[in-house]
Amino acid sequence: MDLYRGTLYEAIIKNAGLYPDDLAYVCDGVGVTFRQHLENVNGAMAALRSLGIRKQSRLAIRVTLEYETQVLMQATVALGAVAILCGEHGTLDCFLGYAPKVDPEYLLTDETGVWTVNGEPFSYVPRRETLSVTDASPYDCTVIIFTSGSTGTPKAVMLREYGILNTMLGEIECNGNRHGDIFICVAPLNHILGFGLMCLLVLCAGTEVSRKKLSTAAAMADIEKYRCNWIVTVPTFLMRLVEDERRGAYDLSSLKYGHITGGPYTLEQFCLIERELDMTLRSGCGMTENSPSYSGSRITDSFHTRARTMGRPFPNLEMAILDDEGRPLPQGQTGEICVQGVGVMLGYYGDPEATGRVVVDSWLHTGDLGYLDGEGCLRLAGRKKDIIIRSGNNLSPAVIEAELKTLPFIKEVAVVGIPDPERGEMPAAAVVLKPGCGLDYEAMKAAVIKPEIPEKVIVLDKLPLTSSGKPDKRAIREMLK
Repeated sequence: MDLYRGTLYEAIIKNAGLYPDDLAYVCDGVGVTFRQHLENVNGAMAALRSLGIRKQSRLAIRVTLEYETQVLMQATVALGAVAILCGEHGTLDCFLGYAPKVDPEYLLTDETGVWTVNGEPFSYVPRRETLSVTDASPYDCTVIIFTSGSTGTPKAVMLREYGILNTMLGEIECNGNRHGDIFICVAPLNHILGFGLMCLLVLCAGTEVSRKKLSTAAAMADIEKYRCNWIVTVPTFLMRLVEDERRGAYDLSSLKYGHITGGPYTLEQFCLIERELDMTLRSGCGMTENSPSYSGSRITDSFHTRARTMGRPFPNLEMAILDDEGRPLPQGQTGEICVQGVGVMLGYYGDPEATGRVVVDSWLHTGDLGYLDGEGCLRLAGRKKDIIIRSGNNLSPAVIEAELKTLPFIKEVAVVGIPDPERGEMPAAAVVLKPGCGLDYEAMKAAVIKPEIPEKVIVLDKLPLTSSGKPDKRAIREMLK
């Protein structure tokens, strides 16, 4: 696949020329055409530039699902400034506290209901004229995105526009996306999944449908009204759609394709989602540090490839499976997944030591465990950091979770390691039961081999999740200690 060396702004300009009156965005029922969107981005760029925001200025943005946020993010990127993406829940100080060394020069927020920059009211006027941004480079740091922090403190990841756009072109190739595709967007925009999807839609000139306040009912209503044919989201949201008792009241027949990513799921859940929503799913995996995708199946692949593997390594990327000594492993043997290519991060902001532990000789050590099968497809085997070491034995929480999820009374489960004074660590589990079911600990013991038996089990109404929809292992570990 040829590398794209342009910018997001150039793609926005191109879309306005090709499809001026077609809908680019629909947020809370309000539509914006490609031409209107370009004029909004132009206006926001001019207003930001008037405040002194230039190439590599650091601008922290409180990111919500509303359309206005996307205009401001895209305008910031177009100017060559660095967009620091902060979540909408909590204050900017709370999110910037994850990485105080980021030290933004500007704070752009609408916490009070009015957009302000460094406390002063901010607004813009749409303009037809495009802006000259000859000093902006897609090879510089474009955005700082915080990792989800599901296993530790979130890190501030510096990414390039060049890496994100080329990774999204790989996603477009896997999806077969084109102008006319309509996406229901439910991914948080301050995470790489949502930010990447925003870029994908610009590159393929697709239409985004979203709501400021997310719910399954709102998503189903919008799928019906706007005839959305694509969804990209985490397994937990897809399962909520499946289990929503109101689903029969909506016409979801237009929803034909989905990309399931960003969290663990079982083969049973994959099959259930495809069957109940009458759609074709494709698999894929990645991480913020790789912009994010490094492997994925195609929507046209066989069911076996889509459901049981993570597809093949992405274009313009090299993958190696390494052992603990950094030596390449043969096909079929499990080791750490390492990649190098256009999507690899520039580093963790203000933390060269942490960067050096993860990026070694240009290879990104993902921390994911897996192997390549006989067809060259990637199969995941858990997280290296999650491995539970019990009496010298390495136990995979992902394997234990998969085994426990086969039990008829378990709806969701998360397994973590907690301290054991005699054996180092021991498995412990947080369980969400299916309606009307009770916990059967003896059945749990019988479902796994002896070292994998959870020594402690708690029952929850729902698993705590990070803002990106992943089980919050750190919070679960604290509950189980």
